[in-house]
Amino acid sequence: MRHKVSAGQQSGTFPIRHLETREDLETPSRSRASLLPWTQLFDLQHQDGYWQFSPELGFLLHMDVDYFANVFLKEKGILSLGVKSSEEILRLVATMLVLQLIRYMEQLEGLIFKSLFQLDDTVHQRSEHWGSVKKAVDWVKVADWRYPSIYWRLELGRDWESTTRQLLCIDPVKQNSPLQLVRITCFKPGCFPKGGLG
Repeated sequence: MRHKVSAGQQSGTFPIRHLETREDLETPSRSRASLLPWTQLFDLQHQDGYWQFSPELGFLLHMDVDYFANVFLKEKGILSLGVKSSEEILRLVATMLVLQLIRYMEQLEGLIFKSLFQLDDTVHQRSEHWGSVKKAVDWVKVADWRYPSIYWRLELGRDWESTTRQLLCIDPVKQNSPLQLVRITCFKPGCFPKGGLG
């Protein structure tokens, strides 16, 4: 069974620009300067706490999620783990990417990460999204326990920290990394207008 994120759904509303050269892939271009449309991001969150890959999420992450989910991970053997497990792993990867994006951008006041798996709950003035992020953190803790080191088994990286930072174009993709095969889409700074997406 294929976890389809239809390329046709990407027409017009969610444009994708592929990077084609190794130099592009090795050069990080994620900027904190662009204001992300956080309301739209949290609207995509499932009530259980996780996110799943979709054209809308791919646009916000600046990733070609159709290629990543339906080609790259399929070639790495995700379907051999079974339909239910592969679906949950896709949700785990998507949610880890969102958590890393929130952590890196530092645009939500009153929301501090000690790690991708732990929030600083001593903050007195919490973000309006604190509860939603806490639910996501709790969800990935359970999912990560069910699928230990799945990032390594799927050749994504040595840990969630480095894997998510490379996929989000925060850090350059390491030379000879399998992630060189992922068609990562990194938009230029200023892609999002101040008011967010229209």
